[in-house]
Amino acid sequence: MLLAALVMAMPRVAWSEAGAETEEINIVKSRFVSDLLNSAPDTPAVRSLLETLSEDGSWPDIDYKDVSNTGWDHRRHWAR
Repeated sequence: MLLAALVMAMPRVAWSEAGAETEEINIVKSRFVSDLLNSAPDTPAVRSLLETLSEDGSWPDIDYKDVSNTGWDHRRHWAR
């Protein structure tokens, strides 16, 4: 799931402005997104996670105010 977060976080504008976005990168991103979208969700796991969410879409056990570079707690949000 970490890989999914990294791929989705790749800034399109930065790649385009640098002229570094190539056809190969587009192919990899396309295949990765397609694989994610074609995977069936684990319904019981999704329900369990939804039950633990706060009204604002956060989890109470994650320190969202943590902006340190080490032990970055936000990664746990993406992993879920």
